[in-house]
Amino acid sequence: MYHQYLYSNISKFYDLFLYLNNYKRAVDYFVKHISLPENQHIRLLDVGAGTGLYTLAIFKRFPNAQVTAIDISENMIKKLQTNVKKGSSAKSVKTIISDATKPIRELEGDVFDLIVAGGLLEYVDPDLTVRNLTRYLKTGGLFFNSPVKNNFWGRFVGLTMGFKPYSKEKNRKAFTDNCFTHIKELVLPIKYFPISLVKEGDLFRKDNNLNIKKLE
Repeated sequence: MYHQYLYSNISKFYDLFLYLNNYKRAVDYFVKHISLPENQHIRLLDVGAGTGLYTLAIFKRFPNAQVTAIDISENMIKKLQTNVKKGSSAKSVKTIISDATKPIRELEGDVFDLIVAGGLLEYVDPDLTVRNLTRYLKTGGLFFNSPVKNNFWGRFVGLTMGFKPYSKEKNRKAFTDNCFTHIKELVLPIKYFPISLVKEGDLFRKDNNLNIKKLE
């Protein structure tokens, strides 16, 4: 697929791009508003992890976290591994090259306190992907999703990056149809321009378990 080819080829420059468009600071803002105790030993699943932007931000806020980072791009995962080795968190990160839209063999039997998707659902069927990922989240666990806005700027970015953003209603429905309650909307202040033009955030809580076998 085009976006897999694209991300594999821009992995070396991706972090600079995130710095220049203010996304790194915006992620810190999003993570600051995830309502979990800072000293808790949380288990995080970072899906569509890229070069580790959310993984690193989680460690700044939750130093006792254990992170499993998943991406379909091997080059992105390699860059993530390099980034976490620069800090003291390398031993707390497990990386997996996998498709988040399908059952992940390496995670069989695992459950997490928090799942983060910082730019995944635009590239996939959001309902089917959330339904797949919910098996890895404990009841009462949190799922933070940061989609690209379905506005002029979001659609422009989508043209360059190989995706089409969904409406806010469709993104949220993917969660509420799969046993989640929407508990918080996060709007980036203008000081995070230009990324504030295209990114937003939603925090959800998993209320109960789906019967996954019936859905497969």
